[in-house]
Amino acid sequence: MQKGVSAAILVVADFIHTFPDEVRLMWPTPRSLPKTVFFILRYYAVVHSAFGLMYELPRGLTAEQCRPRFILLAVSSILVVTLSEVILYIRVYAFSEKNKKLLAFLVVIFVGFSSVAYYIFARFIFSVEFVTFPLPNIACIPMRADGLMLGLVFSATLGSILVVMLIMIYIAYQEYWEAKGSLLTIFYRDGISYFVCLSILASANIAVNFAAPGGYRFLFIQYVYVFDFSSLCQPYRIDQT
Repeated sequence: MQKGVSAAILVVADFIHTFPDEVRLMWPTPRSLPKTVFFILRYYAVVHSAFGLMYELPRGLTAEQCRPRFILLAVSSILVVTLSEVILYIRVYAFSEKNKKLLAFLVVIFVGFSSVAYYIFARFIFSVEFVTFPLPNIACIPMRADGLMLGLVFSATLGSILVVMLIMIYIAYQEYWEAKGSLLTIFYRDGISYFVCLSILASANIAVNFAAPGGYRFLFIQYVYVFDFSSLCQPYRIDQT
């Protein structure tokens, strides 16, 4: 099964499975920034999956038809990463009991890592080239793409994740370790496990993009976004933030 199709199935299945929790936990809550970002990311998952299907399913497209579809999917993907990181940074800020100095530091870190990632991402997009195949049943496949640039994008993402994880560990140790209350339980149950899993996926994408040939460079990319959707867009996670 194609990556885009399997990723779309996972997104829809997770959406349907968690929808009752969304109605019960999220709909009655007051408006807030975490709630807004949650709904944007959760419902945008369906749109992003549609972009993936638009790119992968058609056959026999020309290079001129393939390239804009690829760019649309790629831009959508990095927007998903950005929204996911916004939720992570909001959770760290909330975990610190809304420390204003930490908020300023988090903003600087977020802008710094995001600026680097978007600059490298733009260079990657300009490096992508398609060709028109003579056979009518061939899917869109990039013939040239700078895997180093894409690997560096994931490196910037991994760097951001690691910094935020270290901040959360520091806060947990300084503020909540002796209390051992519900916040610390949530931190270990959701926070660390999410950071570890996402770090593993980002590291896998870095390794693949630095070492793998051709189309294999995109092997795990869509599954990173599925993991973002299914892990960050769980109603109980946002509800307890």
